[in-house]
Amino acid sequence: MTPRSCSQCSKPAAFSLCNLLSTVAITPRKQKCGIATLYCSACIQCVVELLKVSEHSPLQELSQPLSDAYTALESLCEPDSHNKTERRS
Repeated sequence: MTPRSCSQCSKPAAFSLCNLLSTVAITPRKQKCGIATLYCSACIQCVVELLKVSEHSPLQELSQPLSDAYTALESLCEPDSHNKTERRS
């Protein structure tokens, strides 16, 4: 399987970021997901940092949920990457 590349630097992608837009107070809920943008670990961290320092309040509001999701997902992936390393040994 050929690894997919980061959209920013062309290194192997580790994460994909999708925008999910949902209606509120409408039954049934309607949702639409945008096209995934692929990032390596370094570039997704840069995206989080850029959102944090943005002077646009709506972008700043996106930074913490994205940072929280990234941190949670990264911690879930760490044991997997450790096990893959062990299997190669």
